[in-house]
Amino acid sequence: LLLETLTVTDDQWKVERPDLVFLSDKEYDFDLKAFVETELGPGQAEKVYFLRGSVLNARDLERAQIQTSRLCFVIPDYTAEDAFEEDSANIMMSLSMLRHSPGLRLRLMLLQPEGRLRANKMGIPRERCFSAEEMKCALFAQSTRIRGLITFLSGLLQVHTNFTDQHLSLLRKQFPEHWRIPYSESLRWNISGF
Repeated sequence: LLLETLTVTDDQWKVERPDLVFLSDKEYDFDLKAFVETELGPGQAEKVYFLRGSVLNARDLERAQIQTSRLCFVIPDYTAEDAFEEDSANIMMSLSMLRHSPGLRLRLMLLQPEGRLRANKMGIPRERCFSAEEMKCALFAQSTRIRGLITFLSGLLQVHTNFTDQHLSLLRKQFPEHWRIPYSESLRWNISGF
């Protein structure tokens, strides 16, 4: 999400690169902060802000400037011990954000399919929330019907490969018809703009 949002060129969208604001009442993951500082190019890391506060607090929402945002994501903690509690907390956060800014474009990711149903009953539109578990199950079900689907999708979504040019040239010489050659070359392709 970070790279997709921040690597859009100005001539692609005819707009200035957006700011990305994280708002959390918990301490931010060290790896996330390190990724922003080391992996993002010049001018991109300055567009990422880490704020401490509660989504349930109107002052913190004003500090995060959600009323002027183009899109807000509520993303669950995958390591939460109780998925029901995590989904319930995220639904409450989403409702708080929608109450603060009624025209807000919101995307709510939940852990369980039941959480999506509860969110719908509480007034969050069906097309604005989805369940991670439901998506995994749907992908698994489709992969039983379509041979190689998961490999195909992971190849499209993966940006890098661990096959070096030297390794590939060695493979081409020794095994010119080996299946890993076109597969590893395809891993260098990516899809942008979901």
